[in-house]
Amino acid sequence: MGIENFIASEGWFRRWKNSENIVYKRTYGEQKDADFSTAENWIKTEWPNIISEYTPDNVNNADETGLFYRALPERTYLFKNENVKGWKSKNPRCFKSVKCLPVDYYANTNVWMTSVIFNKWLMKWDKQLNNKIVLLIDNCPAHVINVSLKHIKIIFLPANTTYFTGITTNN
Repeated sequence: MGIENFIASEGWFRRWKNSENIVYKRTYGEQKDADFSTAENWIKTEWPNIISEYTPDNVNNADETGLFYRALPERTYLFKNENVKGWKSKNPRCFKSVKCLPVDYYANTNVWMTSVIFNKWLMKWDKQLNNKIVLLIDNCPAHVINVSLKHIKIIFLPANTTYFTGITTNN
């Protein structure tokens, strides 16, 4: 701007954001609000059937997350129509000398779960099991089951209820 020792006031910064169409928003997280009434109804109608067929130690839930080396902050300034997306490295530097991870790690350029990754994980886990379990998962578009499972029965949670079902499970 050609001004030496420029210090922006709060008012100047607010007007600049408005004129440039910049907003302060969350860079990640769930996209929809929780549907509490659907969750309550599911717990009353479906949950009793599930727990009548399986012992508590055979009821599991799963969810995935993207891990970021040098993670971005939870909120940042962006243009109104702009979204922030992360990415994963197939061979991150922080794993350089690691021989075995205590978790399953899969790389995907946009950090989102894919049905291929999901089914590989399911098959691997199914082969490790010796007894029948039930797996509660959300209805993510990548959670399409393309494999035959011997030990795992999949139960999809109702839409937008993942974190608010009030159920305690093992995993």
